[in-house]
Amino acid sequence: MAAIAGFAFVVNANYPGYLNYDILSQLFQLRAGDYADWQPPFIVLLWMGAMKVFPGPSGLLVLENLLIWGGLASIALGLRRRMGAWCLLILVIPFIPGVFNFLGNTNRDTLMMAWTLAAFSAAFCANDAHIAGRKRLALQMLASVFAVAAFLVRTNAIFALMPLLLYIWFPLGWRRNMLVCLVISAAMPLTQIALNRMMDARHDYPEDSIKTFHLLALSYLEGKNLFPGVWTEEESRQIAEACYSPRHWDTAGIWAQQENCGMIHAKLLEQGLWGSAAMTRSWLTALARNPVGAYAAMAETFHKSMHQPYEAIVIFNPGKFEDRDWMVLPPYRETTQIAHKYLYSRFILKWSKSWIHAAMLTGVVILLLALRLAEKRLGLFALALACSGLIYLLSYFPFTVAALYRYFYWSGVAAWLSALLLVIAACARFRMTIGRIGTRALQLVIAWRATKEEEEKRALPRLLRLGVCATVAATVALVSTSSNLPQERRTLSFSALGNGAVTITGLRVAMTMEGIPPFHWVGKPVSIEGWQRVDAGWQAVDSTSPLVTTVKMLHQPVRVVFQTGPDGGKVRIEDNGTVTLVDTRAAEQGKTIVDLPPQRIWNKEKRQRTWHAPARAALVFIALTALLYCFSGRRERPTTDVEAGGNLQGQPESLFEANENPCHPRAWSHEMTAFPVFLSVVYVVRNQGERLGGILRQASTFLSALANDHELIVVDNASDDDSVAVLKNLTGENGLPNLQVYALTGEVDADTAFWAGMENALGDFVAALDPLSDDIAFMAEMLGRTMEGADVVFAHNRQEPAQGLAYRAAAGVFNGLYKFCNGIHLQREAPSYRLLSKRVIHFILQHPQPAIAYRHLPATAGFARAKLDYNAAPSAESVPGKNLAGSIDRGLRLRVSTTRGPLRLVTLFSLFGAAANLLYSVYVLAIALFRHDVTPGWVSLSLQQSGMFLLISLVLLVLGEYILHMASRSNEGPLYHVGQEFTSARITRREKLNIEETR
Repeated sequence: MAAIAGFAFVVNANYPGYLNYDILSQLFQLRAGDYADWQPPFIVLLWMGAMKVFPGPSGLLVLENLLIWGGLASIALGLRRRMGAWCLLILVIPFIPGVFNFLGNTNRDTLMMAWTLAAFSAAFCANDAHIAGRKRLALQMLASVFAVAAFLVRTNAIFALMPLLLYIWFPLGWRRNMLVCLVISAAMPLTQIALNRMMDARHDYPEDSIKTFHLLALSYLEGKNLFPGVWTEEESRQIAEACYSPRHWDTAGIWAQQENCGMIHAKLLEQGLWGSAAMTRSWLTALARNPVGAYAAMAETFHKSMHQPYEAIVIFNPGKFEDRDWMVLPPYRETTQIAHKYLYSRFILKWSKSWIHAAMLTGVVILLLALRLAEKRLGLFALALACSGLIYLLSYFPFTVAALYRYFYWSGVAAWLSALLLVIAACARFRMTIGRIGTRALQLVIAWRATKEEEEKRALPRLLRLGVCATVAATVALVSTSSNLPQERRTLSFSALGNGAVTITGLRVAMTMEGIPPFHWVGKPVSIEGWQRVDAGWQAVDSTSPLVTTVKMLHQPVRVVFQTGPDGGKVRIEDNGTVTLVDTRAAEQGKTIVDLPPQRIWNKEKRQRTWHAPARAALVFIALTALLYCFSGRRERPTTDVEAGGNLQGQPESLFEANENPCHPRAWSHEMTAFPVFLSVVYVVRNQGERLGGILRQASTFLSALANDHELIVVDNASDDDSVAVLKNLTGENGLPNLQVYALTGEVDADTAFWAGMENALGDFVAALDPLSDDIAFMAEMLGRTMEGADVVFAHNRQEPAQGLAYRAAAGVFNGLYKFCNGIHLQREAPSYRLLSKRVIHFILQHPQPAIAYRHLPATAGFARAKLDYNAAPSAESVPGKNLAGSIDRGLRLRVSTTRGPLRLVTLFSLFGAAANLLYSVYVLAIALFRHDVTPGWVSLSLQQSGMFLLISLVLLVLGEYILHMASRSNEGPLYHVGQEFTSARITRREKLNIEETR
């Protein structure tokens, strides 16, 4: 009902709908029956069908709002089970500033947004956990059809539709998903070609407008005409000096004035160059010869699109159609008055900026990855929406012809919708609630019980995750580094001479079309004494006071428009020292135009930015892509990954099969029958005296039910508190059974401490886990795998304790290097939570340094192994952070001790910098990018020196570590020393033996 009310308000307030110039031309095509592909013929086809129900231009208004409100209502209904009445927030999005702007306007951008939103809503319904079978397939097909319709409305939407197609078919699996997406993407242009032929649409080569825009920009930057064909000297001068506007290509369009730059399109048509191969060759040659200039021109238009877009509000009445006047004239309807007042408010104009949408979209994607929400259904849907908006926004960097706000309309809708879905997904993830509304009886909560379907997670493939990170990085790089082309500042002074009337009605860039931004006045007057404001200009009332204005613009002529008439007078124009006299007297009222040429000649380097801008963008892109990829919160796949070094039995498919197999972990977990093994569990603790008793009692109770016999080994890592005293009490007469304690005299790293307990373990299987971050309840699943034949079982907790940024960065570098050299990722493929058989322990004991080899050897020695994933919050409220310095030292020792070619480290570490030289290299690059007064040769010489010192320091680092390792091998001692050792007074396995103790 809320969606129906919103739909009714928008249609009633804007009926019969507002048309821009592009859609109005299609209305003329529809009436004449003469179709062309400059604007999509598909829109004409839609209009023909809509007119059979809704007369005049109102059919498309109703159609697009049906798609918009219907799509949002479908998403809200899909969230109703989880959100309750809060799902109505979805229906507020159309009224948000920046989105409400075009709901009453019929144009291709609004239609494209409507079809894409409808496709996303159908995909969301199709991928609901409660939808399956033919109904899901029908919804997926419907979403794909809507996606094709969005492409037919706007061709460049194909880039933004790729995340949508991937989301539609993601239940197929990523490989088949990619195949289906490629097939649908290939079918889109084929459908467009077939439709154009069916409607016999004339090919007007609209893609040449992009080529014209780029050639105009490069002609200005290089100071010469780059268009193919034959041109007069004056025409070439105009093209190079006066026809380029970074805000739009309209100055050279077919609708431009011939006396200005409209001759460009006319002469290209006349010479048969429009749509020709020669036009394409000239365009590609110009781009290849001056890529920096091309980037600078694109960045200029993109910058204006992000920060200064025009036509954020378009209200053009359709006029007469079918002998009926469809114009909306006063007195307006109440809904129309409300809509107009809202549209023309400062609130709308302030928020109708594309950079806001870009910032929102990047923030949404980063938070989805950082909070690990993209693996759930709702988070994946929000990620697809946000990526679609980002890709659509980026597609206008190379393929735009104007800084229009409506070009980025879909990105704005995707930004607000994905941001709201992010909030919903985060609330569900962290079980957050939103407070009461109204009385206590009306308390709506955004939190729901996690069902089995909602707990399903699908990790993003690496390539897809890299693509998401690259998309975000490209957006940040282009939006943050794009800037205006170099501009010149010109001070113009207008002085009235004599008693005649002098009126200036326009001051703008020469050759710019009337009514096209920057409109009729560039710059602001700095001295207006003696002049008064009249309409859009200024009129002199005191001939002794000049009008002074400062103009900041490209290196182009300035056009001044004066009002002429019988009472006109003379005016003196000073332009940076150049004086021009103009007489505005004429027999009849009219206007005269004076073009003030640029004052000095700029060479090519002055007209455009140098390579600094694209270099900055590239550096930001590469650095941010790497950073996001490393810290995007990637999880392992939710399914169990089994890496067989030997033969392992397959996992049973059903609970019945699990119950038939008494060694299957699910059978043990249900029946709680003890495993017929002797199990040793090693805990490493330090300064946990207050909570130690509770942890060990809980573990002892669980292990008593889990295995026929067990021992709990506690290694106290040189605690400073009363942990040892607590442990002594727990081993007393009234303490815990089967408890073995080893108290070390000095603190060692975690791996060494774990090995101190494992090499003294007596069990058939030995487990090592951190009681603060690992879940001992998962031991049943791990023991089940040992019953199936695995000698090594690793368990990875998805909810790892949070660590600092520096530690995560160092860990990422170390794990990447270790995987490159040894073939395994220690953190993911050999986590510290593990279960080893006794023969694995004996094998490690044969190593010269078992305490170091213990970490990696079980994963690389060829034993039958399995790796399991589980999800459990850390048992402690705050887990102590890991020491970065100690971890680096342990990592270096582990790295050096496990390689056969230590000199390989020299070539590997040469990719990275020693800290001082690396920082100095960054400093040199920053100076080169941001300063232009650098002494020639300083940059290259400094980089050469820092690079050489970098390599030398790295060689010394690696060789020094290797020599230290060899020295420690030649004079090595024990890595740890046990200061105290005590055992529980009661050992249950002794009670089971048929032996009487005699004295």
